[in-house]
Amino acid sequence: MNGIYYNFNLNGRYYNISKTCLLKYPNCLLSVFVKDEWNKKSDKGLCNIDRDPKYFDIILSFIQNGILPRNRNGNS
Repeated sequence: MNGIYYNFNLNGRYYNISKTCLLKYPNCLLSVFVKDEWNKKSDKGLCNIDRDPKYFDIILSFIQNGILPRNRNGNS
């Protein structure tokens, strides 16, 4: 399972995320992408998500590390 990755396109910003990471929180919407019935990839094999990548970075960091990243002022 560690060798399987999914490619995401968030308004022109590209991410390559492991299946392990996406399944870490099974009730999270991102876990839908690893299910066999998901078939809405583009012809380039990308999962297109029409959202701001700025916030996706924060969500992805939480999924990967289990903590929210601190902002530039040092606040959570």
